[in-house]
Amino acid sequence: MKKRMLLIATCSLIFGVSFGHTRDISKIVPIAPEGRTVLQTKSNNVDVQITILTHSVAIGTVSDTDVKNTAKSCTYSRYPCSIVDKIDITVNGISVKVPFNSFCGLADLKDGHISFGKDYLSLLLTGGDASEGYSARIEFDKERVKHITIWSEDEKKPLQEIIYHRVVTD
Repeated sequence: MKKRMLLIATCSLIFGVSFGHTRDISKIVPIAPEGRTVLQTKSNNVDVQITILTHSVAIGTVSDTDVKNTAKSCTYSRYPCSIVDKIDITVNGISVKVPFNSFCGLADLKDGHISFGKDYLSLLLTGGDASEGYSARIEFDKERVKHITIWSEDEKKPLQEIIYHRVVTD
């Protein structure tokens, strides 16, 4: 039994095999505060490319006593604030439907990476800092975004979850 576990652990390290629920296969990529950031990875003949577009908003400085409330989604952990304008996802060259409300509240992103789950892919993002730090996981398949979870870095509990259902009309 010990030899089998050692073999599994060795294969996991050498070949990148994962026996868990998700497998992080892309490197962590810093998100540009303004402009375009591209994350991409390929595994098991699935090629994923995610483009994140951001822009900066002047919200004053750290020492300002009068907070400029110009961008509601800013975490005030980065000056100027960085707002997410759009997230585009392609799987094997085919565009995935990404609803606007899946990213409209995201700001001051630090980094992101792509993970493969059992029956989904996900984009894991971190943003903010200290008490305003958060993580967001956008789960999707080859056709659409399926689920979003946002949680606080200090609480490690979900703050918000959105589940997208497939709607079929006759």
